[in-house]
Amino acid sequence: MGIDISRASGPVVAGVLIASVGLAAPFVLNAASYIVILAALSLWRPAAIPARESHSSLLSEMGTGLRHVRHNLAMLATAIRACAAGLCARAGLPYV
Repeated sequence: MGIDISRASGPVVAGVLIASVGLAAPFVLNAASYIVILAALSLWRPAAIPARESHSSLLSEMGTGLRHVRHNLAMLATAIRACAAGLCARAGLPYV
């Protein structure tokens, strides 16, 4: 719902800015929004996650995850749908 609202309101705000201030105003506002996000990301310090003591290899961990997906029918169905959608998108069939 939020994405649809932004898709509808974005062009309206840009149109009002272009009509009232000029053609460069939407670009300046967009650049300012990126600068604010970059500043927030540079100031953000996430909490440290303690390292897990694991003695198994990456391939072993991946195998464990794949076995979990294979035995969980809901996850397996989701993975199959995601792969099918990815293959169709790459083949140029986004609506299949």
